Amino acid sequence: MADQDPYWLKLLKHKRIVKHETGYTLPFIIGAHSYSNDLNEIDIDKLFEEIRNYDTYDTSVKFLVQWCDNPADAHILSIRDGKYGGFEDIKIVYDEGEVQRRELDEEAITVLKKLYNPKIDSRDYSKTKNGWEPFTPEDILEIKEALK
Repeated sequence: MADQDPYWLKLLKHKRIVKHETGYTLPFIIGAHSYSNDLNEIDIDKLFEEIRNYDTYDTSVKFLVQWCDNPADAHILSIRDGKYGGFEDIKIVYDEGEVQRRELDEEAITVLKKLYNPKIDSRDYSKTKNGWEPFTPEDILEIKEALK
C-alpha cells in the first residue's frame, strides 16, 4: 500500500486485500481518522469531498456506498474495480439496490449524515450485533495495522 494514500484509502485497501472483506461503515472510517497522521478535520462531507478530489490514477476504480444487511445493517464504503452496472463515468456510486443506484449526490449525503452523525458525535464508531459502540481493542489493532 502506498504511503501517500489517504488514510481512508489505506483502510479500504486493507479491508479488501488483507481481510478479504467488503468495506467499512462511515462512522468506522471517520473514527479511524484519529489514528492517522492526517491533521485535517474530517466528517462525512469532507470524506466524500476528499474521495471525489483524489486522483486514483486508475479511472476504473469506483467507490461504492451501499446498504449492507449482513452483518452491518448499515451503509458500507468500499472500493470496486472495473465496471459497476453502467456507472463507468461516476467515481462514487450510491447503491440502495438495483432500482436506486445513482451517483452520490447531496440528497444521499444528507440521508447519510442524518443516519450516522449521531453515532459519530457520540464516538460510537463500531457496528456490533447489539448496536453501535466505541471501537473495540480489535478494531484499534485493525486500524493501526491498516495505517502503518
